[in-house]
Amino acid sequence: VLNSLRIDPMRTWKGAWRWYNEQNLACCFGPERVRAEGLSFDMFCSLARCNGAEVAARGAPMAEEDIAAFIADFREAVRTVSRS
Repeated sequence: VLNSLRIDPMRTWKGAWRWYNEQNLACCFGPERVRAEGLSFDMFCSLARCNGAEVAARGAPMAEEDIAAFIADFREAVRTVSRS
C-alpha cells in the first residue's frame, strides 16, 4: 500500500531503488513478529504512521443502527481523498 501511495521510504531497496518491503517496515516491530502473530489493524496504522503516511483510522460500527451513517462518512472520505 505504501508503495502505491508513492510515499518515499527514504531507504534504498536494491541499488538506487527506494521501495518498501518487509525488511524496511521494521520501525515498530520486525517482520518476524508479524509473521508469527499477524498484523492487526492498529499495528498496520502504526506502521503506516512510522513510514510517513497520514492515517485517519475508522473502524466499522458495532451497532446496526450506526451502519448507514458509517457508510455515508466512508463514501465522503473516499470522495475527498480521490479529488485531484
